Amino acid sequence: MVRRVLITGLGSIGQRHARCLRQLYGDSVELHAYRSRGLKHVINDNLTIDANKSPTKHFDIIEHNDLDKALSVGMNAVFITNPPNLHIETALKAVKAGSNVFIEKPLSHSLDRINELILLVEKTKVVCMVGHQLRYHPITKRIKNIISNGEIGRITSAEFVFGEYLPGMHPYEDYRISHAAFEQRGGGSILSLNHDIDIACYLFGCPKRLFCLGGHYSNLEIDAEDTAHILMEMKMERNPIGVHILLDFIQRPTRREWIITGDSGSIRADLTKNTLNINTYNGKHKTIKENFSNFSRNDMFLSEIRDFFNSIENKKPSPLGLKEAYEILKVAIEAKKSLINGKTIKI
Repeated sequence: MVRRVLITGLGSIGQRHARCLRQLYGDSVELHAYRSRGLKHVINDNLTIDANKSPTKHFDIIEHNDLDKALSVGMNAVFITNPPNLHIETALKAVKAGSNVFIEKPLSHSLDRINELILLVEKTKVVCMVGHQLRYHPITKRIKNIISNGEIGRITSAEFVFGEYLPGMHPYEDYRISHAAFEQRGGGSILSLNHDIDIACYLFGCPKRLFCLGGHYSNLEIDAEDTAHILMEMKMERNPIGVHILLDFIQRPTRREWIITGDSGSIRADLTKNTLNINTYNGKHKTIKENFSNFSRNDMFLSEIRDFFNSIENKKPSPLGLKEAYEILKVAIEAKKSLINGKTIKI
């Protein structure tokens, strides 16, 4: 079976998907790319670049400069990897052309036209998946099982911290021209770093209300927030849970930690070191230390691509569809609103 796949942009995430598709399916995938900037470097897995090396030649990609013409070829799948403000418009065109779609996170920069896309996907029966790859991290899966099995008792609170210096995220390019730097293109720390919002909702359900404090606190040359403290109230088995999420573009070195507290134990995860500490207090204090040093970040992307094509080939819903992704995006959008108006928002 030859899979004909279009990637809508060959920036960092677009090239990662091209690399993963070649690794998974080799020559059995016919890769196409719609390109507007035409950057002439290959971005490696470790975010270094091979300058003056064509990504289309490196990954054996057929290049297009017209999206409508590219879609008219008849694509089995379209990977939407352009800036977030273009995601929904691009997805609508792809679905109308009969293609299955994989949309990179965040789903969009606003809630506009997402319901239109949901209805169109339901009508055409194509598969649509949104790429929140952190759900495929082994630490995420382990924590999900610990909570489900009641190993730390009733959950009472959680804290998620993700701080990473924006100029260091893609060291091969000027951060001031990246979409992360521009509010209207879906930038800012809340949308750009929204993995942790997704994981909080994945573990505890979407919040009932939230409040966000933050803004542009640093000397970074961006027009969106670089810091956001989001306080959310979730409900799990009728028990209120307070969840704090800190997202910022400032911290050096990168800090990514999750702390989940229950009434008979706690979990501490460090996703920069890939370690997990589980404390339990069922009559006797016990600490379990687990190390995921063999984990490769690229494995998450490989896994979600496998699931996407498995859904297509077996005609079943994707693991993370549009309706669920819409609810996650809504939390991020409401957090941005709260940051601006200073009000607690019910969801």
